[in-house]
Amino acid sequence: MFTAILTNAIKNWADTAELNFKIIGYGWDVPLHNVKAEVIFAKPVKGLKAWAHGDLNSYIDVLPRQGKIVLTDKKMADHQDIEVHALFPTSVTELNESSDYRRQDVLDEEKQLADEANRTRHIAEFKSFFAWGISAFFSIWGIYALIRKKKKGAFPKKESELKRNYEIPAVDPVMALVLDKGREFAFPTNDKKFPAFTAYLMYLAGKHKLKIEPFEQGKLHKTTYYWITLLDSSLLNRQQLLGYLFRRIGDGKSFTTYDLKHNSEARHLYDIYLRWLDAGETRAEREGYFDKKCLMINSFFRSLMALP
Repeated sequence: MFTAILTNAIKNWADTAELNFKIIGYGWDVPLHNVKAEVIFAKPVKGLKAWAHGDLNSYIDVLPRQGKIVLTDKKMADHQDIEVHALFPTSVTELNESSDYRRQDVLDEEKQLADEANRTRHIAEFKSFFAWGISAFFSIWGIYALIRKKKKGAFPKKESELKRNYEIPAVDPVMALVLDKGREFAFPTNDKKFPAFTAYLMYLAGKHKLKIEPFEQGKLHKTTYYWITLLDSSLLNRQQLLGYLFRRIGDGKSFTTYDLKHNSEARHLYDIYLRWLDAGETRAEREGYFDKKCLMINSFFRSLMALP
């Protein structure tokens, strides 16, 4: 709590005494929280009137019976000030010299300032309500448009109606996953659900670009690992991930899943793996698998749905 004693702060007029003091100045570089300032008179003050100027969120309590003015603000922005303006009988400070009439001028001035502050508050409330209404309208309209949107293209057939095709697909497994899951697909991992990299190695083996051979490792408990041998050296020039595996993990011509599992540069390898996945999505966009217009509309509706 900060207490100060001021002199020459109150001026007596012929019809009223006036206190006009900037109780909190501009010199704050950070926001202030739970601000409370009090003006305390020595005794009850009949006819006490007071106003606060500054932050529109500040509050003022005028307590004539207690001879007190209380200003509060839960949060003040930095470099914001609060000024207290009060009128009260000249008998409170009867030792001050009196001069011209002032009371009615102050009342008229404060009424005008209060009207302007109320208009500012009403405009802010209207803007907030209007923005909320626009957001709600477009959100509802977006949901309605999505529901009413006609499906384009042929409906997919049931799996039981499809003919079995055992030919190797025209796209690799990563591209197939991008097309299946959409543009913002979750990164596949080398597990049972999305064996993206394992499937990619099998894809290359099916095209006779790699050879995959199993072998066992361990004395007591045998574990099956795989030896991957490079048959098409041009793969290393086109892809960073395979180049890293064969040249850093292996000897340039082959590598094993045992060496891959015990690799000490797992973090670096994972970064290369993520870039490999990103390249699949970029390639799908470059080759025109995604409709840019539909992507923009979809992004627009998602942004509207995310509005509060």
